[in-house]
Amino acid sequence: MLSKMPLFQKTLRLFIFSLFYAVPLLAQLPKGGAGDPLFFIDGKEVLKSEMGNINSNDIATVTVLKEGAFKKYGEKGKNGVVLIETKAYSRKRFQQYFSAKSPSYKTLLELNSNDQNIQYILNEKVLKNDYEGDLASIADSTLISVDVIDAGELKKYKVTDKQHGLLIKTKDKSEPQQQKVEQSKFEPELLILSVKKISFDPAAAKYIENQNKKLKQEISSHELTEPSDIKEENFRLMAKSTINYAKKLDFFKQISINSQNYLTYRFIERFPNTLILIKDTTAGNDLTDLAKIAKDENMPYILSFPSAHMAKEKEGFVLHLKVQLYEAESNSFLLDKEYKGDQLNRGFEFSCDGSIQCTINNALSVALTDVIKQIALNNKTLQAGNVLAEKRADLIKKEIFLKNMDLSLIKSVIPEADRTVDFQDLYQSFYNDDKTKFVGFFFRRVGPQGLKDLSENKKDLQVKILSGATIKDKNFLSVPQNYAYIVKGVSDKGKWYYKKDMATYFEASDENEGRLIYLNNLQGWGYFKEGTSVTDPDFWEGELFEKIEDKRKNPDWEKYREIWEEEELDNRNYIGMYRLVADQMKEERKAAEDNFKDSVANHVFKPFYEASIRSGLYQIAGYNSIFKDFPMIYAADKKVIINPMEIKDNRGVISVRYFVFLKDSGKIYEWTYFPPFKKKKGSFENGIMENLGTITKWNYSYRTLEDEQFWSKYVLARENGAFKYLK
Repeated sequence: MLSKMPLFQKTLRLFIFSLFYAVPLLAQLPKGGAGDPLFFIDGKEVLKSEMGNINSNDIATVTVLKEGAFKKYGEKGKNGVVLIETKAYSRKRFQQYFSAKSPSYKTLLELNSNDQNIQYILNEKVLKNDYEGDLASIADSTLISVDVIDAGELKKYKVTDKQHGLLIKTKDKSEPQQQKVEQSKFEPELLILSVKKISFDPAAAKYIENQNKKLKQEISSHELTEPSDIKEENFRLMAKSTINYAKKLDFFKQISINSQNYLTYRFIERFPNTLILIKDTTAGNDLTDLAKIAKDENMPYILSFPSAHMAKEKEGFVLHLKVQLYEAESNSFLLDKEYKGDQLNRGFEFSCDGSIQCTINNALSVALTDVIKQIALNNKTLQAGNVLAEKRADLIKKEIFLKNMDLSLIKSVIPEADRTVDFQDLYQSFYNDDKTKFVGFFFRRVGPQGLKDLSENKKDLQVKILSGATIKDKNFLSVPQNYAYIVKGVSDKGKWYYKKDMATYFEASDENEGRLIYLNNLQGWGYFKEGTSVTDPDFWEGELFEKIEDKRKNPDWEKYREIWEEEELDNRNYIGMYRLVADQMKEERKAAEDNFKDSVANHVFKPFYEASIRSGLYQIAGYNSIFKDFPMIYAADKKVIINPMEIKDNRGVISVRYFVFLKDSGKIYEWTYFPPFKKKKGSFENGIMENLGTITKWNYSYRTLEDEQFWSKYVLARENGAFKYLK
């Protein structure tokens, strides 16, 4: 939508949420210069060093407090508070609570000294493991009833190893909805300022001067006008601020505009209403200036650059960039730090050419990562999302990962001849209720290989590589040794279609961890209902099982018609089908068409050209195709087939001519609507697309040419009872 606008792009897609839900809660607390949080275990304050003594299997709940922590815990709580409860402590708490609610339960505990012979059942679910935190969190506001039952009644729950049971009912009879956090109109909202104090080593002066000239020329060569065709208000506002800022763009102002582009790129997928503005104003090194700007601009966060100094050091130029992230609510710095950027090209999102420009990229690559983490830490939506993601991950680990699987259906669908799939790698599978769809998860530890080896490997058409290696690392070009993929299948009209998909190489410490990491992709593939950890039946109609849509019914069809038209034409016969099915049917159709074209080439056109060379008819001394196969143009009925061919005449002149095969009569004609196009020696261009483009819409990617007027008016037109253009 913003592609027509210079210096600002509606960003590439990056599923930013995965960045945050993969980070443990503890890792999201302030670190380093911001100070450590306050830690409590079972109500007692402990040192950070004691945290390493806790066995994660003994933990029932972890609660992170940020807002209000200072008020409750004083100065020590200013950097946040982490409350940890062990399972033993949570058990004592819920035993005390239920004893107060049920005298019968209290008597059982007193007679047995513990609850080993008591089976807990919450909302009809028999609790087996890791339930202490859930029971300890029940309060009067959610509790409905607590009832003791005997061994006889326990049998209907298939429990035979306990003498008593405790039936607990709460108001949430199913999985509780994630608490909806009220959002402002835009989220997150951030204003980026210019660098206040700029300095540089004289050795960098010439480069900076030249860059300023180039930037000025680039700006003057584009018409920077405010966009009028953008529907989304936040993008309209961001584009406007970018255009105004870009009018005075120079070398150091790139720091601010690059920050806006990158932060928008990182936030927009998770937050469609992201608002990151940029303004050519500066702030000093203290809170006063920033507090005033935040109030005047009504912005909760301000990203400021108090100073930037380009220094000449031993290994080249280094940018020393002071970065401050101000939060209006707490009137404090969430980030106040100097970052350094050298000239080394580290690739990926901040790739550069090794020049002084790299110093900006490399300083921002670290600084903006910290900015994102701090905003994420303070964002209520993400805080709630992290809790939910942790809960889902726990469910995947303890239930879904360990679930028994049935291999019979998948094995019956995928033939043994398919060497791209190895059933020894299969570790989990799912089916829909009527077993007309499946997803199988495959994992394997592989040997060392580099990117070159991977590119030569033909087993995957597309592959994702997730690596923490940077360009500085010796193993930068090495591929991680954990390889996983899914195979998904759909039964359509009694026939099975399947596809290997989502092939990924990634890092993991061992096989078990690798399988779990890959299985956790279920969170991003719509396996759970929105806001819950309940399985969503619509998973089987979601991202992995996408259907072909009718682009012509899209409200933006006229706007993007030129972009979508070719795809729409290719999909027109498959609208409403699963893409998986449609893609395989297209492959089968392509194979059939390739066979058809081979047959026509070998049995019709080649014999014709060879006979013409021998007989001297049509002045053909030789023929050649610029493609491996003969190019052919025809409609779906294949009754008329045009073969554009480079023909050499008796004088050695090469020209492009068109020959037509009429299937019904079995005759071949030369199509003369276009005069022969003389091809220049050594030139690839043969004028076919330009010719046809004057009378129809066609290019080499079109499988058929469905234009009735083209065939009737320009190819098969008749005059005085004979073909007008076929000789």
